[in-house]
Amino acid sequence: MTKVEIANEVCRRHGNITKSEAQLAVDKIFNIIKEELINENEVEIRSFGSFKIHRRATRKGRNLKTGEIVPIPPRTVTTFRPCQSLKQRINF
Repeated sequence: MTKVEIANEVCRRHGNITKSEAQLAVDKIFNIIKEELINENEVEIRSFGSFKIHRRATRKGRNLKTGEIVPIPPRTVTTFRPCQSLKQRINF
């Protein structure tokens, strides 16, 4: 589902908001989440889940063609962890 589809769904479910207002609200929400993650803050949305930044250290990998061990450089990743109730509903 894209941001536009989310905005359209918000507009459809709540008839008193226009598509442009819904799009603006969705954009602002995602911008806040992005800014917090850029600042390395955790974003927790109750009844949904949390977004976190993790730093992965340098590690050893293997070239599958040659079998040679190669270093994998450190990197930063964003992770999402759904809340327990969402996990249960997904895995019913």
